[in-house]
Amino acid sequence: MPAEEPEEMSSKIGTTGDYLVISIQKVERPLDEEDLGSTVRTNEVEHWIFQIDASKEFVQRPFNAGASVQAYKSQAGITPEVPYLDPDEGAVPVPLIDENGNDVLRNDEDDWFVYHGTIAPLQENLRVYPQIPESQPEGVFQYLSSNRPAPTAGDIVGYEDGNDVENFYDPKTGINEFLAWNEDANTSLSFGFYNNDQERRMLPKLSIVGAGYSLSPVVGEQKKEKVLDAAINEHNSVVHFQWGAIRDSFTFDIPDEWTDASNVITRQGAIDPNRVLDYGGSSDGGI
Repeated sequence: MPAEEPEEMSSKIGTTGDYLVISIQKVERPLDEEDLGSTVRTNEVEHWIFQIDASKEFVQRPFNAGASVQAYKSQAGITPEVPYLDPDEGAVPVPLIDENGNDVLRNDEDDWFVYHGTIAPLQENLRVYPQIPESQPEGVFQYLSSNRPAPTAGDIVGYEDGNDVENFYDPKTGINEFLAWNEDANTSLSFGFYNNDQERRMLPKLSIVGAGYSLSPVVGEQKKEKVLDAAINEHNSVVHFQWGAIRDSFTFDIPDEWTDASNVITRQGAIDPNRVLDYGGSSDGGI
């Protein structure tokens, strides 16, 4: 989960030549071979390190999520299959599809390409519930299960409300921030909706803001160390995600190509923001 407070998405987007660091704390391991039923937190953090070879911003605003609502109703056998939500009506998490049925956030072609963005509801009283795989930023929530959060019931946890959005044009990161790549649950992201308006039906509309990154692995040992130190110390040329681990079942799926490239550093201990900088530049300079 991103450790920092939510901030405007524009300030989080990486540009060409920047770096992306994904830091994952491992969750548990057997205490010993004879006691495999017992587990303990590990003290290891994996840091996956990339350079952003190309960055292209994307904006879809307003994004009409009516097709997603309609798809949910069709699957659930709810009639009439209209794109609207009645007062106090919700829809279970479904992919964000356009009028042609295409999942606009699906990423299943290139292991070295990721989508980074955030989603904000454009209407007051519209709740958006991201379906959060355990390997996504907010997957640490203890309440996550097969039936929680429950958008159809207007669940009181796990959503962002349009009433809380300060800037539709540059929404803040937070529960709806995502990083999508070509691997299992991270390939296609889904979102649920709930109309908390007591009087009017609603056609859900969203603001989707972010960027697509074409990546290359950083493999030199000294370079990896410098980029990681820069990420830990919030250097402005590094996009840094820190995920896990609170939930016992936290998992993280990555492409085999990343593993083969060995663009990873494993360190013992929690991330230390006070580690002495050693990347040959100030916070405003290059790495």
